Order: sequence, then C-alpha cells, then structure tokens
Amino acid sequence: MRQWILKIDVLKRGFVLLFLLGFVTEAHAMEESVWAEVNTIPITKQAVNEATRVYLTRIGHRMLSPARMLDLKRKMLKNLIEEELLYQEGLKKEWTIPKKEIETAVKKIRDRFPSEADFLAAIEEEDLTLKDLRDGVRRFVLIRRTRESISQLPDGAQQERLQQITKNSAIKIHEK
Repeated sequence: MRQWILKIDVLKRGFVLLFLLGFVTEAHAMEESVWAEVNTIPITKQAVNEATRVYLTRIGHRMLSPARMLDLKRKMLKNLIEEELLYQEGLKKEWTIPKKEIETAVKKIRDRFPSEADFLAAIEEEDLTLKDLRDGVRRFVLIRRTRESISQLPDGAQQERLQQITKNSAIKIHEK
C-alpha cells in the first residue's frame, strides 16, 4: 500500500507544480520514523518535515524558534492525518474520478511550463512519473470531494461528521 501526500511547491523555474511529496511503500516507511498511523497507513517524519518546509516557503519563512517549529510540525501532522481520513472516507464511498477530470488537471499543471520538456524535467527532478502525478491528482480530487460533501451538511452536522469519521478510525500518534 502506498501513502500519497500532495503538495504545491514553487520550483526553481518559478512555476507552480502540483505533485506528490513522495510515495512511501510500507517497507520503506518502516525504515523511516513513523510519527502517526491512520488505519495502519503511516505518516512519516519525512512527510511532516516536507509539509512544514512547503508551508514555511509559502509564507516566506525559512526557520522558526524551536518551540514554534514544534507547534507548526504538530499542526502539519494534524493536517496530514485529516487529509488521510478524508481520502480513506472517499475510498469507502467508492467514488470514481473520471479519467478526463484527471487528464484535465494534469494538462493544467503541464500548461504552467513553457515546454513539454520543462514539465517532464520538473517531474523527473522530483523523482516522479506521470503515473505518480495522475495518482496524486486522483487523491487530491477525492479529498476535495469528500471535504465538499461534508461542507454541504448543516453547520452542526459538519463537525459531527468529522468527529464520527475520526472516532471510527484507528489513529496512533508516535510523535518523537
């Protein structure tokens, strides 16, 4: 089973690319420090650190005090857990994402680059394949759809549904 975590990052070329933080097979995850598990799916220290790095880059900071960094990493861990819960909820609903929707999203990403070669070089630089990108888009869309379906509930029911999803999940935090 693979863990996929999405990010939006600014590449050297100044273009924005939606891509995967990286996928981690269960065997590889065992080599890394696992900070949490969501229904046996690991969230690694690497994933938390990368989410933190991307966030700091986005807000224009490089480093915070140790106490603020720890708080930020805990926030990023909470966000990654929530994303995994929403993804798994979308899988339970057996929603399918049309291939055309995925290809449209990939084309929008590709169009941000001056050439096909630059696009492929950026993907390769991140050690990804087009399949990885498509799988990441699929995951992103599934999370978005799950979030949208919950947001359509009345206000009190939204929080109740999120609590129900969390309650019905096995979440283990192994923060180091």
